[in-house]
Amino acid sequence: MSGRIWIPAQAWFEFLKNREKVVKKPSQSYDLLLTKAKDNKDSGYVEKIKIAAVALGKDNLSDISGQLTTLKEKTAKQDQHPYFDAGIYNKIDSALDTIKGGITEFQHEVDEFVQTITRAAEEKKRELEAGEDIVLQTIQSNFSLGKEFTYEEMMEL
Repeated sequence: MSGRIWIPAQAWFEFLKNREKVVKKPSQSYDLLLTKAKDNKDSGYVEKIKIAAVALGKDNLSDISGQLTTLKEKTAKQDQHPYFDAGIYNKIDSALDTIKGGITEFQHEVDEFVQTITRAAEEKKRELEAGEDIVLQTIQSNFSLGKEFTYEEMMEL
């Protein structure tokens, strides 16, 4: 079968010219999942999750905690109004501690997830780089290369 089918020289030239970009594209798709690219809105999902997890509750929980502390201070003196028994704050303190603990645990899980998915992406990229280029091998072993045009012939065409 070898020698019976051929590929035009220009097609071979175009194939080789664009091959590297096409071969890198699957690997780059893993990179785009991990980090945000300036020119690509459809990227950086893992990075965005990490940033959101770090910011999760940071300002709001600090604000709630601060307001709650101020409220406790304003209502702690038995001989002045407003006054509330300290036990009134037990449930909200417990809920706030639960949320803080949950967020801390979630942030830890996000950190582990980022490490796991980054390792998985790097492994996939290594597999892609180590893989054989079956298209290139098939063309080289089964196709004959057509006659190349000279520069002058190309300009004429």
